Amino acid sequence: MSELSTAGYLTELDRAEVERGEFAGRASMTMVLDGTGRVLLNLRDDKPEILYPNHWAILGGAAEPGESPVVTARRELAEEIGSAVEQFGEFEHFCSVIDRGGHRHLVSVFTTSTTLPSTAFTLAEGQELRFFSFDELDGIQITPFVRQVLSEYRAKRLAQKPGARGAASW
Repeated sequence: MSELSTAGYLTELDRAEVERGEFAGRASMTMVLDGTGRVLLNLRDDKPEILYPNHWAILGGAAEPGESPVVTARRELAEEIGSAVEQFGEFEHFCSVIDRGGHRHLVSVFTTSTTLPSTAFTLAEGQELRFFSFDELDGIQITPFVRQVLSEYRAKRLAQKPGARGAASW
């Protein structure tokens, strides 16, 4: 379980629940950021049988047996938006979090970068792909767990900027 002991967790509750084995499976998601710092979101399908239909989310999905978190992240992106993933930057681990409003998966969240526009991607799942600035996120429906992750990412990014006074609330 060395992967679990070295992972950075979104919250101490996530760390404690993982240490106790209180999660149902593994998944990975990736925040794809463009050159201006906007994040790529996917509008989930409008199907009542899925969690959070018609909500925006970052891309990702469940791990296959024996698959590492970063391999899961790359595979899921390739499945969901095509081979353009090969042109992305390095995948950096941002945090691990338990998706309490979903399947209770332990989700490894990564960041990566691209210079490609959203039109360069082949949408294979969901209704739409679009880059959003972090200031635009207040006005859209985002899955609760993804909103939590994006909010924490934004707060950390703002805290790293010289002269920053903290994250805006959204």
